[in-house]
Amino acid sequence: METRCPKCESPNRAGARFCFRCGQALPVAAPAPQPQQPPAWQPQQPAYPPAWPQAQSPAAVPPPYAPPSTEMAYVPPANYAAASTNTGKGHRLIGPAGAAAILLFFLPWVSVSCRGQQLMSVSGWNLAVGGEIPTALNTTFPFTEYASPILLLMLLAAIACLVVGALVFLRKLPNRLGAIIALASVGIGLGALLIKVLGLRTGQSSADMSVLQIDPQLGLIGFLTAYAVIVGGAVLDLRAKP
Repeated sequence: METRCPKCESPNRAGARFCFRCGQALPVAAPAPQPQQPPAWQPQQPAYPPAWPQAQSPAAVPPPYAPPSTEMAYVPPANYAAASTNTGKGHRLIGPAGAAAILLFFLPWVSVSCRGQQLMSVSGWNLAVGGEIPTALNTTFPFTEYASPILLLMLLAAIACLVVGALVFLRKLPNRLGAIIALASVGIGLGALLIKVLGLRTGQSSADMSVLQIDPQLGLIGFLTAYAVIVGGAVLDLRAKP
């Protein structure tokens, strides 16, 4: 359909926006109204069955009330923590060395000779408590008057080291405390031996002891070596980090 220019009345083609002759803007024809379509019919859903309430999930259900506990928490003692956390390994030397010292106490400690001929061998037990000692002359010598009961402290020190090593191994005693007890026991035992040695040197001035020669035997050497091992184990425990 042609559109006429409102200025020069010239006909223009349908859909033109400006007049081809004078350039006047042409009015835009409004689009024809479209007939409205009625909405499509949709059947209504029945209201039955009724909507049942949904059950709550287990996470939404509040937990039951739990009253606060009145029991006190167990706190281990400080010595237990020290015994369980100490990394020292010296107690593994103290216990076996103490057991070895106990056995070596009953072996020959010294030999008694007269002018190059060995007369008898005396154990640590005989040096401490005396007794009848067989000699090389097929006789027995009453050693009771020469005994020194103070040497029993050396045996008791070895027993104490054995007990200390076992308690530390079983976590019943802290390593450092066990090491201190072991060092004190060895010190007491060595002090008793020193007193005995000084007594022998004093007694050698008498007429009956001037011709006798006393030499150390394997039992005494091994006993002192066991003492040295105990000291080394105690030092290891003392130097270990707690």
